Parts: sequence; structure tokens; C-alpha cells
Amino acid sequence: MSSLQTLRNRAAVRQDFLCYYCGAAMWLGDPGAYCVRFGISPKRALRFQCTAEHLVARQDNGGDEEDNIVAACRHCNWQRHWPRLPTHKAASPLQFREQVQAEVAQRRWHPKWAWKAGIMAQRQGRSSGFRMEKLLVDEQIQMQLD
Repeated sequence: MSSLQTLRNRAAVRQDFLCYYCGAAMWLGDPGAYCVRFGISPKRALRFQCTAEHLVARQDNGGDEEDNIVAACRHCNWQRHWPRLPTHKAASPLQFREQVQAEVAQRRWHPKWAWKAGIMAQRQGRSSGFRMEKLLVDEQIQMQLD
């Protein structure tokens, strides 16, 4: 496992497997349990795959250090770095997080199916079924870290 993967896994555990920007429940490894839990297809689950996000980009001399890596869903990571979005392009991680949170508050950041499935309810603590899956993933990650 690479150093970046290890840092991503640690960030995911630290963040309770919730995206740093939008608060959505994320998955690592095999999306099977995630798809079953939320009743979605693997294609839809890709949006919520856990990725490593550099708060300070490598091109701006940001390194692969624990305090520079957070876990973000694939959608947020992609949106933050998508060059054709002028409102997001120049945003700092904190500014981008505030923008995303404003969209989430209006239920506009992710599609309606994600809200209906309960993926976004994780940040309000309304779901308990995902906790067991998270614990199983935590055990797998811990074994990889050891």
C-alpha cells in the first residue's frame, strides 16, 4: 500500500468515513456492501468512492503528509479541481467546503437519489446500519496499516 493510500485510509477513519467537503458517506475497497446498504448500483456508488484530497496541491508544494490529506468523495474531489468551474477553481479548501456546504443545505450538491438513499443522512447521524460496515472496513484498514 502506498503512503498516500495509508494517509487516505487514516483520514477516512478520522472523519468517520464522511466526505470532508459534503459530509456524504463514503466507501473504500469493494463497493458491494455500500451498494447493498444504500440500495444503489455500483455505477452510482462511484460518486462516493473515498479519495485522498491534498488541501495544498502537490503543484503548490503540498506534500503527502497527514495534516495535508483529507478524505473526500470522488465527486467533491473532482469538482474542486475541475478547471472549467470558475467559482470552484480558485477556491481554497475552506472556501470550497463552505460553497459545498451551502449547496448541501439546499440539497443541490448531490442528486435526489443520494438523499433518498440516505447517503447524505450520515452527517446528521440518522443512520445506524452503516456503522457496522464501517467497523468492518476499519478492521481491514487496520490490518493493512499494521
